[in-house]
Parts: sequence; structure tokens; C-alpha cells
Amino acid sequence: MTIDEYLMPGGEKLLIYRFVGMGGGPRVYLQGALHADEVSATVALHRLTKLLDAAEQAGELIGEITVVPHCNPRGLGQFAYGRHLGRFDLTDRRNFNRSFPNLADAIIGHLERMPLAARTREAAVAIGHALMAGARTLRTSATGCGSN
Repeated sequence: MTIDEYLMPGGEKLLIYRFVGMGGGPRVYLQGALHADEVSATVALHRLTKLLDAAEQAGELIGEITVVPHCNPRGLGQFAYGRHLGRFDLTDRRNFNRSFPNLADAIIGHLERMPLAARTREAAVAIGHALMAGARTLRTSATGCGSN
């Protein structure tokens, strides 16, 4: 298991778990809690990361799986009157599920500055994630045994 950790402008962390199996196979992306108050998927995906880590270490995994248990760390911290209000950004009332910036030109610009061999789909996705997160830093660390 590899965990990519993005530091958001407000100091929140976005964790992306990556699992790679033996040989080729399908690529799967799973995310939870775009609306931050939707916690059932977050709980299920956190539990799934432990099972996937064990399967990866045992050589039982085929393909690649990316898991983002909580894709909205900003919304996770939004509470009012003792209630979790993670559907709308409290700073501008924007619905987290309805407002997506067009990052294509920015991603292409970053890719064009990279060596040709480094211009992969994975690089484009990583650039997009960093731009979406407004990341100040990006750290990747390999871990094992389900440690977080």
C-alpha cells in the first residue's frame, strides 16, 4: 500500500491509498464523502483499505485500486449548532458536488514542461489532484500492514 498525502490550503489532509496487484488487470477508483456528511462510505472504505492491504501483501490482488475514503476534508471540519454540515462550503455556500473547475489547460501546461517519457496518465491525474486540492505540498510514502 502506498499512501499519498495532500496538504490542503486550510491545513486539512487528503489521503489517497493505492494498491497494486500482480500483473495487469483493471484499474478501480473508489471515493467516499464528496458531501462530507455522508459517513457510511468513509467507514466502509477505511475498512476496505485494511483488507486490500492484506490482499496486496499476500499477492492476492490483481490490477490497481485507488481508494479515497474521504475526498472532502474541508467539508469534514464544517459544523454548525452541533451538526455536521458537509454538503455546502460554508465560505461561499457552493455545493461540493456541483462546482468543478476546468483544469485541462493547467494540467496540459504542467505536462508540457515535463520530459516526454514522464507525461503519463498517472502524472496528469496527480497534477489534477494537486491543483484541485490547492496543495502546498505533496508527500508520498509507502507503508505496509495497514498502518495509516
